[in-house]
Amino acid sequence: MRQLYDLVRPALGDSAVLQTGLLIALLVLLVQCLVSRVKEWWQCRDLETKVFLTDHSKGPPPSTCPRPFHCMPRRAGRAAERLRVTFDNPVYLHQYVAHGHMQLGPVFRDGLGGPVDLVFVADLDCIPVVHRASGVHPGHIVPDAWTLYLKIKNKKRGIFFMDGPEWLEHRKVLNQRLLRASAHSWAMPQLGKCSASLMDALWEAQLGGTLNTQLMRLLYKWALECMFNISLGRPTSEFRCGRDPECEFDKFVDAIHRMFLLTASMGRTSAEEAMNENSEVWNKFCEACDTALDVAGRFITEAAEDILQKDTEHQQDQQQELCLLERLLMEDKLPQEMAVRLIADLFLAAADTTAWSAMWLIYVSSSHVAYASSARQQVRFKTNLVADGEDPLCLTQEDLKDLTWCKLLLKETLRLYPVAPFLTRLVAQDCVLGGYSVPANTMIIVSLYSIGRDPKYFSCPGDFDALRWAVSSQDVNRNDFTSSTSSTVRHHGDACEEHSRSFHTASPLHHDCNSSSHADFHLSRQSNGNFSSEECPSEVKRAQVDQKKSNLKKLSALPWGIGSRNCVGRTMAETLLTLFEAHLLHRFHVIVKNQDVHLKMRMISVPSEALDVVLTEATSVERDSCSEETM
Repeated sequence: MRQLYDLVRPALGDSAVLQTGLLIALLVLLVQCLVSRVKEWWQCRDLETKVFLTDHSKGPPPSTCPRPFHCMPRRAGRAAERLRVTFDNPVYLHQYVAHGHMQLGPVFRDGLGGPVDLVFVADLDCIPVVHRASGVHPGHIVPDAWTLYLKIKNKKRGIFFMDGPEWLEHRKVLNQRLLRASAHSWAMPQLGKCSASLMDALWEAQLGGTLNTQLMRLLYKWALECMFNISLGRPTSEFRCGRDPECEFDKFVDAIHRMFLLTASMGRTSAEEAMNENSEVWNKFCEACDTALDVAGRFITEAAEDILQKDTEHQQDQQQELCLLERLLMEDKLPQEMAVRLIADLFLAAADTTAWSAMWLIYVSSSHVAYASSARQQVRFKTNLVADGEDPLCLTQEDLKDLTWCKLLLKETLRLYPVAPFLTRLVAQDCVLGGYSVPANTMIIVSLYSIGRDPKYFSCPGDFDALRWAVSSQDVNRNDFTSSTSSTVRHHGDACEEHSRSFHTASPLHHDCNSSSHADFHLSRQSNGNFSSEECPSEVKRAQVDQKKSNLKKLSALPWGIGSRNCVGRTMAETLLTLFEAHLLHRFHVIVKNQDVHLKMRMISVPSEALDVVLTEATSVERDSCSEETM
């Protein structure tokens, strides 16, 4: 210290030198600060669409002993706060988390500004560990606005708000009623009518110039109408609820839509703060919840009373298939109050997720014309329907199983645009994730969005390639409809070139992947000397196919959740969305005019802007194409 003092003492006596030294030191600090900020900005530029890939090289080697929890990489402090502002949390929370996986690796901690750290995971190998550590009664995150509403109103909700033994008891009942593949086969004729009515409504709105203003509401109404048929066994027009059941149903649709919009609009404000401030958004949210639960309760109660009355009078048709409510009341012997709670929850949970998934399918059908045309031709090939819009599209559950193109399109859509970009689980016991010890009662967030775009699990992850989900040549057969597909694609592409091509080829996320290797379905020789399909022994080939099937099954199931608390309505949602897709493509060619659509968060994933949709009747396009070819 003495030597240092002797060194700087001459400068201390000279004020000019001292001022110059302090100015230089200040400039150095300022430059360092600016460099760090510029670096942050450079990494996060175009944050809405930039691809942040998970860096799997970061983290302890698998062979080492688990490191303690406090050694896990952590985002905190002012730098994390600035990033959250940059990413407009929660609107681009999925991108903020993906950026964290790029910087810190597949497992890291972040409190998102709160007092408790959450653990974010983007490693497929960690998911079974999370499932086992979640215990018999897995916990998950529910929006605080909903739980606070139930608390102050002293109301009880259904399966999504239950925990512990009560949840397990009723989840087992719903599993038996909803998850079987044939659970909804009896309702297919009515579901087909609902989907056909939706297509009529879309076309009427198109002709009236109101399609884009009505589109979301029409999708909500379709999803709920289908749910009514599956759960209550009849359409809304057959109810006596209120003076005008259709008017009551419209109130129900609007209330659910507003519920989700208002929950998302609270944004960074906690529900308790909004309530204490008596804010307008909180009051409107409570009003929407009151209306939705009241109308749902009256519809379901009316159906339940009719069912119980028929049972008492022995008027039940033994040959008729029972709807969900009938099975809950008559076979599972649930109290009427509990059955009402369970089904009301299904209505509220299914409406938003199903409607927005259908919206993403509309977008994909426009931006990937070749896949949409293949699916359209397969629908017509399987149902023996020619290109005539007057023919009704009648599909059974068995028909849906054969619509492989529609199913592949749905899987790829959910990979790139998962309706729930994150899965939440509260681990009930200590576990090891990514080489770090994680204590019990830690909330784990599985980053589905990051996993779905990870080259470790998907080749060309930024490309839309529906054929990546096909395991063998039996999954798709181009030969049945290749020629008609080519004609349709050629004409549709010419007619809509300024929209469909130029608008959807700017980003790699909008490119159809070069899928020749998938279309051939051959097991190519790898650099390590694996056999090709021609020389591969049957046992090796079978093992490779089985492994691919296993991997694809795990990855395709991720958007629906993990473990015993996965989406209880998965089978129903897959049925409805496949049916929607088949009806949409059979009836229309879809054009979305938006130039740059990407994913953003509004509780669930939604398009970054309202879609500007134009529908063209598929029949008219094909007739024009045939006329041009004849000339």
